[in-house]
Amino acid sequence: MKKVMSALFALVVLASMCVLTSCGSSAPSNEEVKKVVDKHDEGEELTEGDYSIAVDYLVASFEEALPIMKKINDAQNDGDFEKAKKIKDEEIAKLEEKYKYTQDVLFILEGNCRENIIGEKNYKKIEDLRKKFKEEHFTLDI
Repeated sequence: MKKVMSALFALVVLASMCVLTSCGSSAPSNEEVKKVVDKHDEGEELTEGDYSIAVDYLVASFEEALPIMKKINDAQNDGDFEKAKKIKDEEIAKLEEKYKYTQDVLFILEGNCRENIIGEKNYKKIEDLRKKFKEEHFTLDI
């Protein structure tokens, strides 16, 4: 009976881990984002769905960057500039590799970040992201 309960418990843990990991990865893939960037670069008008891909990507990128930025800021406030540089060089570099189109998405959104262009839901996501940054004493200029 103990083996059955252990196996059942392991199955429940595994299932919950699968649910958590699939729910947690809401960022569009680099391939999806590249299509939006290319569409923009070719002068095509972006749809609200295109903006949704761009906004979701940016939000995911910045939400992962925020704790790293806090660590860098803390190191600088402690006067440990070497540690701050190391964090920037290692952790931010990994993030830039993971989200390689962040700069392109920022460029697209900087000129178009108005509710009537990107849509109400997308605009709310950007506003929520701005609030998170403000709460942590950072500025988000989009």
